[in-house]
Amino acid sequence: AGTRVIDSLADHPALVPFALPDEPDSQPGLYKLGLQFQPDACSGLTRDAFAKAVRAEGVAIDPGFRSLHKSHGRRRFTASGDLAEADRADANVLVLHHPVLLETDEALAQVGMAVDRVTTHAEAIGHELGFAC
Repeated sequence: AGTRVIDSLADHPALVPFALPDEPDSQPGLYKLGLQFQPDACSGLTRDAFAKAVRAEGVAIDPGFRSLHKSHGRRRFTASGDLAEADRADANVLVLHHPVLLETDEALAQVGMAVDRVTTHAEAIGHELGFAC
């Protein structure tokens, strides 16, 4: 199901799935599917506003987990430079939850339709939810 969702999002620039291993004799088993949110492809809508709007469309999606350096004190880890990619992930990762991945093909198609609707109306959604666009 994960690969079907990834394929269904291929034409949606607002969500970019993380790359999966390309092994010819294997298929990934996913419990959750991580996605990279691209705010520029969504009229500058924030990740949180995008997730809230897609959830309102009936899709189980949420902001991703916090980055280590944002959720723990500096004494708990060592950084070997700036953490620009971790900052980007902290701000833009979304997680599609496992109940979605267990759905039928017809239900999985709803994910793409929800993303389409939210992307199309992103500016109005941002204003309605009070998020800056």
